[in-house]
Amino acid sequence: QVLGQALSAAAACVQEGDWQAGEAVIEAMLARFPDWLRGHAVIAKMRWEYGQQPDFDRSYEIATNALPKNGALYAAWSDGLVQTGQTEKAVEVLERGQSHAGSNPQFDALHAWIASERGDLSIAADLYAAMREPSDPFAATGAIRNFLRLGEWLRAADICERLISGPAANQIWPYASI
Repeated sequence: QVLGQALSAAAACVQEGDWQAGEAVIEAMLARFPDWLRGHAVIAKMRWEYGQQPDFDRSYEIATNALPKNGALYAAWSDGLVQTGQTEKAVEVLERGQSHAGSNPQFDALHAWIASERGDLSIAADLYAAMREPSDPFAATGAIRNFLRLGEWLRAADICERLISGPAANQIWPYASI
């Protein structure tokens, strides 16, 4: 509940025209709760939008130094970097995460997604194939997108059919309709 209140307080500060006060509220909570993923995402977006691009992601750096075995922090950090087009740094973060936290399916899915977004379709296809049948919505949509880019419609359709009636239906449906 305290984290939700912090987000509300930060939003109020931004609404009043003082984004730096909102940033300070979130920073204070991240100092207490360095594994607060939503806080990292919000502060990174805030910094990016208010012109702090060179180090918009510094809260992740601080948190991963404090909690080096927390794979979710590295995955969230990498995902945020991908969203801003910083795929090289995203890969570096994933590799750092793997060295500290070990391998995990989320890292594998992000590596595959990045390869596909960069246009390394065959590498991405190999990475998705190594995951076998991705059921996580993120990995599944990534695999579908990659197969569509490769022109492998039936492989994409197979994943869509398997997942269209499950909890990932909202993410899968747009691809199934192609």
